[in-house]
Amino acid sequence: MIGAALAAGLLFALLATPVFTAEGTVQVDPLRSLQPAGAMRAGSQETLSLDLAAVDSQVEKLKSEQLARDVITQLGLATNPDLVAESAVSRAFATLRAMLRPAPAVNGDIPAATVREFQNRLDVRRVRETYMISLRFSSTSPRLAATVVNTLMQTHLDRERDARRRSIQSEIDWMDDRLARLRNDIAAADEALKQATLRGAQRQETSKLEQQAAANRSVYEHLLDRYTTSVQQLSFPYQQTTIVTGARVPQEQSFPKLSIVLLLSGLCGLLLSLALIAYRELSNNGFRSARQAEASLGVPVIGLVPKRQRASARISRAGTSRTPLDQLRPLWSNARLSRRERPCTSMSLDNFGDCRYVLDKPMSRFTEGLRNAKVGVDRSVPREDRGRAVGFTSALPGEGSAVIAGNFAHLAAACGKRTLLIDADLRTAALTAAIVNDGARSLTDVLSGRATLADATYMITDDLAFIGAGDPSRSALSRCAVETPDIHGLIERATALYDYVIVNLPAVAPLADLRTLAPALDAVALIVRCETTPQQSVRDAIGVLVSAPVRLAGVILADADLEEYGVRSASRTECLFEE
Repeated sequence: MIGAALAAGLLFALLATPVFTAEGTVQVDPLRSLQPAGAMRAGSQETLSLDLAAVDSQVEKLKSEQLARDVITQLGLATNPDLVAESAVSRAFATLRAMLRPAPAVNGDIPAATVREFQNRLDVRRVRETYMISLRFSSTSPRLAATVVNTLMQTHLDRERDARRRSIQSEIDWMDDRLARLRNDIAAADEALKQATLRGAQRQETSKLEQQAAANRSVYEHLLDRYTTSVQQLSFPYQQTTIVTGARVPQEQSFPKLSIVLLLSGLCGLLLSLALIAYRELSNNGFRSARQAEASLGVPVIGLVPKRQRASARISRAGTSRTPLDQLRPLWSNARLSRRERPCTSMSLDNFGDCRYVLDKPMSRFTEGLRNAKVGVDRSVPREDRGRAVGFTSALPGEGSAVIAGNFAHLAAACGKRTLLIDADLRTAALTAAIVNDGARSLTDVLSGRATLADATYMITDDLAFIGAGDPSRSALSRCAVETPDIHGLIERATALYDYVIVNLPAVAPLADLRTLAPALDAVALIVRCETTPQQSVRDAIGVLVSAPVRLAGVILADADLEEYGVRSASRTECLFEE
């Protein structure tokens, strides 16, 4: 998963359209525009509070729509394909935004979408706690990105300078008018004082005229000084914003960054892998290892039977090889086939199918797993005076109990033990369908009294005998085993003649047959398929067996992948087995 994500990220980095980002810097000095002309002379300084709001004001001006329109018009970007072209997703969002909140009508020929795209590519922000402002613009053309940043900064400075000039000129025009009126007032006051002196006016009247004339002169001098400062500023205006670093043509693309794309791809692949693992763990309700099953169930696992593969080739009687079977077939296919699909004309080993795999591959992992199961069964039922009656069942139908029972019987017979295999699964009769012809005596005939144990017994080998279940289509025979208490007597007679009596039992749920059949046995082994049989179903099956009551020999985990489910030495011990 991580490799696929890295490959996808690399492919994206190679195919994505490169984007270049140009950057420029301007400085804002809120003190500069507030200093009078006298403060610019050497030896004079004035302390003023820092106006940090002026920096934020400049940021907003640089991001304004009007400035964006001026730059677009100046550079002719209204028809630039890089700026005008929008993806289908962008157009869909723009249409949705227009429907929810219609934009007000604006004058000009520049579409609102073009201005919005320009503003989206422009990044204006204050550089930490300083008076520096950083401007960035992204474009597929590196030269266009640098041109836009430089033009934006210069246009903003020109607009600020023009606004400053207009403000100073308005101030000068107002002071011109005011100074003219003050000169007239001063002249009138001087003339009135002169006339009062000539006619010998009282001291109080002349003093009042002198004060009025002095006040007019003081206001005039102050305003004249301010007028001189404004004229100087108009001839050499001090700008509040200056360009510190102009934008250069970027040499490296800003998007996509190969290192960042690969890092994000790896992280996404890791997260997806973890999510997949978590989903698999949460969705998998079956057992995955012998340790997990023993800890959860409190029952020993007596055998771990792996998946197996059929022989790759067969040799005909003439000595020629047939076509190899290169497709894996699951071992635990316990589905019942009709007699037309599986013709059976005689008692032959070839009709036993999967149930004789231990004879075909005595050195396989599958056979070794059944050997371990046999050791567990022998320890569970330590009998010496008579044979052992062992049943094989599963929590749910189709778990492979018939195949396990058949191979276990062949394994016991191969060890020189007299073995009787009984197919007591009266519902499906899977083993019977593979071995016995129609009309043969069966278990139901023995239980109903129509045949003896010897009549229904068929010798497969010298040490292996078999009793079929009968035709499952006749429901009366299925009810016979449940309603007949003579099953205990049958097992007693069989264990007196054989060392092992292996019984293929029906599934625990949802049938009631097992509650009558299982108590007659010495022990029962429960077949559980890894990752398939739900844990709760296994617990319920164990509860039913314990309440029967039945001695539980243990659990056999079937269909296990040894490399994946806890057997770490599986690959190192490969040389010990022949599959």
